[in-house]
Amino acid sequence: MTRCPGQDFRKLTVSNVECPECGKMVEMFSDELRLRCPYCKTMVYKEQMPSCVQWCPAARDCVGPELYEALTGKSVGDQASREEKVQTGSVEVLPTEMLEQEHRLIKKVLDVAQHQAELIHGGQGADFDKIGDMVDFFREFADRCHHAKEEDLLFARMGERGMSATGTPIEVMLKEHQSGREMVQKVCEALPRAARGDRTAQAAVSGNLLAYVKMLRAHIDKEDQILYPLANRLMNDADQQELAREFERLETEETSEDDNKNYRRLAVRLVTQ
Repeated sequence: MTRCPGQDFRKLTVSNVECPECGKMVEMFSDELRLRCPYCKTMVYKEQMPSCVQWCPAARDCVGPELYEALTGKSVGDQASREEKVQTGSVEVLPTEMLEQEHRLIKKVLDVAQHQAELIHGGQGADFDKIGDMVDFFREFADRCHHAKEEDLLFARMGERGMSATGTPIEVMLKEHQSGREMVQKVCEALPRAARGDRTAQAAVSGNLLAYVKMLRAHIDKEDQILYPLANRLMNDADQQELAREFERLETEETSEDDNKNYRRLAVRLVTQ
């Protein structure tokens, strides 16, 4: 459990938590228990002060094994969890774990997109400027940055390790990426007319936005649960290290590190306003 299931995304707040490793401030949503620092990749926990969960021998039985693991970073067993090892620097953050963190951010914006689409469908007055910002986020962050890491780097590396791009999960992911681009393009084309009150255009925005949300949520689940574990089995340690460096190069050289930070801030604003 990395987030509180009782939180309404429309009432989320954002706070800055200092990374204990690099000292930089990490923006954390109110429903998140922990988040990997985007600067140094250390796991940052919302509650930095010790609590009874950290020291009480009955804590695991008291709060339950799942919540105990989420709050402490310790596995239910006696061995340290992978996240605890990442935090101490004994293991490197995997490239797929970086992608999973981006997935969590994208899914938050998908929640807002669904809400706006449902407002249009119910005739309750959606915020079309906000939808325009979401289209920008989906195009620039989800597609140009996140999907580029997958298509140009991760999938290519999996291909080098023997996985064909035909008749495999890679082919499915590529087709869904393209399908998503087409849905977002249709939203973009209809948005100006929808904002002026054109009912047909509003229906196009709502329908394509809902279809995109449904598709991308399922797509993310398939990547997190099937494709990424498969990639990690295919790649060796040298592959993982090289791929992590390529991810960093893409963010700093091809898509601009400042742009990526700005789009993360945009996601925060979309979710919290």
